[in-house]
Amino acid sequence: MSRIPWVRRTDEEVDIILTRKVFRSMTFFQTAWRLLNMPCEGLTRVASESLDRDLSLLEAVVLRSHLIYCSACRRYLRQLRFMRSEFRRLARLVDRAESLPEPRLSDEARERIKCELRRH
Repeated sequence: MSRIPWVRRTDEEVDIILTRKVFRSMTFFQTAWRLLNMPCEGLTRVASESLDRDLSLLEAVVLRSHLIYCSACRRYLRQLRFMRSEFRRLARLVDRAESLPEPRLSDEARERIKCELRRH
């Protein structure tokens, strides 16, 4: 019988425990490898999720390391943050029942539309 401090276990139990630990670390490394090799398409999903939930340490490290060298994903995350802040600002305006800015077209845009409608 093999001994682990404070607990007596059989050799079989120790083997099972060690196998589980190895499996968990292999799963961690497989997950890390999969995340590190994820294309931009997958990482944009992770970037979107980062706004809604706390990422695991591994996800956060992978996302940050990807953002270091990928300007397209940096731009995407910047745009997501901008849209989120603007929608929140709009929601606050609606909640306060303030008047919303009316969408207006410039006179030049109105004329272009009129010309296009006349042509068709």
